[in-house]
Amino acid sequence: MFLTIVQVLAKRESEAREFHLNITELEANINDLKVNFHAQFEATLEQEAEEKYSELRAAIEEIEHLGKQVYALEEHESTNVRERKTQSSAIQRFSGLKSQL
Repeated sequence: MFLTIVQVLAKRESEAREFHLNITELEANINDLKVNFHAQFEATLEQEAEEKYSELRAAIEEIEHLGKQVYALEEHESTNVRERKTQSSAIQRFSGLKSQL
């Protein structure tokens, strides 16, 4: 059973159309995958950025809180130093008065 050249060409043309349709479908699938990948990638990046921002915000708040504590401790220490100086001056005056008596 021999095929004529026309039949062979028709068969090859049909196969070529089928391959072309397969390629077109594959290209469409690849494009869909690319779009989905980019959308997911951007969503992941955005989520990570939001998480990092939250972490940074929490760290900044902690630093501010610690800064206020340091300031309060420095004020307390400064008050203690002034009180000790006042007490020391009072003791010296008292000692001076005591020695004069």
